[in-house]
Amino acid sequence: SRPHQSVLDKKKIQIVAISEVKGLQAGPKLVTYATKVVVQSLQLLHLLLTMKLQAHLLMQNPPGLPGIAVAWLVCALRGTTFIIDWHNYGYTIMALSLGATHPVVRLAKWYEHLFGRLSTLNLCVTNAMKEDLQKNWGIESVGEETKAEATVFTVCGPSDGSVTLWRDRPALLVSSTSWTEDEDFSILLKALEGLTAFSLKPNHASSVPTADLFVLGRIRRLHQRRVFVAVVGLCDHSLPELVKHDENGLIFRDSAELAEQLKSLLSGFPSLD
Repeated sequence: SRPHQSVLDKKKIQIVAISEVKGLQAGPKLVTYATKVVVQSLQLLHLLLTMKLQAHLLMQNPPGLPGIAVAWLVCALRGTTFIIDWHNYGYTIMALSLGATHPVVRLAKWYEHLFGRLSTLNLCVTNAMKEDLQKNWGIESVGEETKAEATVFTVCGPSDGSVTLWRDRPALLVSSTSWTEDEDFSILLKALEGLTAFSLKPNHASSVPTADLFVLGRIRRLHQRRVFVAVVGLCDHSLPELVKHDENGLIFRDSAELAEQLKSLLSGFPSLD
């Protein structure tokens, strides 16, 4: 993925790209994955050994396979201080899709445990991660507790750092889309326009809250007086075989019906209950 523009604008940051490894095109997934790991290891090893000698090498984990082992080897050969920035355990993320008892996950845990302890210094994003590393793996690290910050939805207590909801927070709508031709994007736009028009009527403004809509896809922005939409995708139809009206969802036929459903759902929002 393309780095953030603020990173690209920094003249002191040099980005060295590594070509994507797709592994074998056919065959068992385990063989394909193993091939990818081997090729990535050789790529990374060659890159780090041919770079200008550095005093410190800092890597984020995850991902740590094969990065941790390669980085440790390079640092050992070149006398570089090896630092790991722990955000999570890589094997636990793999377990979400493969299961905790999968042989690959168990191997990844052993690997991460072994090479993670060989770093010179360790950083953690939270004190909870720091304590877990020390307790379970015997790794000493420097941790910094992430402090909660105020958002458009929450406010932090000035004394105890407690997080509560804003009384006048906006509603958050989430959707997704494949951006295919069979999806009529205008249905949602017209529904939001109808919701906006309703909110602008006398005595109705307080009954419909400001709504933020976040969806997956390309970013487009639409500004309306009562509804702000940061659109990155849209799903405007329901599947009858998956959704039963008024049981596990709502089904609409056009923008007017969708607008009425949104109006009903958002009526009385926000509530602290």
